[in-house]
Amino acid sequence: MKTYGIGVAHGAVSVLNAIPTGIGGAVGIDLKVKSKVKLLSDPVAEGRSVVRGIEVKIPQVILQVLLKTLRNKYGFDGGIRVTVESEVPIARGLKSSSALVNSILIGFFNALKLKHTTVDIAILGVKIAKKAGITVTGAFDDSLATVGVGLYIADNSNLRILKHILVEDVYAVIHVPPHENPIYSVDVNIFRQFRRYYDIAVNLALQGKWIETMILNGFLTAIVVKSDLMPLLQALNSPGTIATGISGKGPALVALTHDPESIVDLWGDLDGDILVTRLLGGK
Repeated sequence: MKTYGIGVAHGAVSVLNAIPTGIGGAVGIDLKVKSKVKLLSDPVAEGRSVVRGIEVKIPQVILQVLLKTLRNKYGFDGGIRVTVESEVPIARGLKSSSALVNSILIGFFNALKLKHTTVDIAILGVKIAKKAGITVTGAFDDSLATVGVGLYIADNSNLRILKHILVEDVYAVIHVPPHENPIYSVDVNIFRQFRRYYDIAVNLALQGKWIETMILNGFLTAIVVKSDLMPLLQALNSPGTIATGISGKGPALVALTHDPESIVDLWGDLDGDILVTRLLGGK
C-alpha cells in the first residue's frame, strides 16, 4: 500500500444559486486545490493548509467527519495527515470548501488505488459537507464543478444531474472583496422570499440558456445580499463580456469575458483583489 496520495480539485463559480429552489448550477475555474494525503496507522485526523500564501487552519470537524466517513464506507481503520495548497480564496462563494473536501478524497483514493468517478467523489463530498455543517443546500452542483469540467445543473436535494453543458473556456475575472461571507451568516429565508424569480432562472437553465441564467441569478443574488449592482452592470456593458454574476452567497463578483483587461480596468478601484483565470468549460 502506498503511504500517500495526491488529489487535485479546483474552485468554481455559480451560474445558479441553489438556496431558493434546491436546484443549482456551477462551472469550474482554473484555481487549484492540491492535497497530499498521508495514510497513518493511528486513527487520527491531522491537517494544515496554505491558501494563497497564508496558512489557514482546516476546521477539525471536516477532517473528523471525513475520516469517519472513510472508516464507515471503506473499512479504513487508520488515520490521515493532510497538507493542502490552495489557490481558492475562502468564504467568498468560490466553492473552496467543496474543493478542499474533494481534493482530500481524491488523494485518499489515489493512495489506496481505489477506482472512482467524478460523480462518486461529488456525492461523497456532499455527504461529508452536510455532516460537517459547511453547506446549506448540499451543494451537489458545486461538488461536481470542483472535480469535473463543464457546467453542472443539479437537483441538490436528490443528488441528480439535470443538465451537463460544455461551455467555452473563456476568461473569468473575479473580484474578491476583503471581507468574508461564511456559511453561518447566510439568511436562507431571505433567499427563499425571492423563489418565484429564481424559478425563472431555473427554467432558463433547464433550457440550456446558461448565460441568461447567470445574469439573472447575479442580479437577484446581488439584491438578496445587498451587493452593489453597479460593478455588474458596468462589466456587462463592457465589450467582450459574456455574462456577469455573484458566485454562491457572495461576496465574489464574476465576469466571463473575452477581454479580461477591460474588466480589470473597470473593477480596479474596488477594495480587494482581482483574479484573472479561465473557466474549465470543456470546450
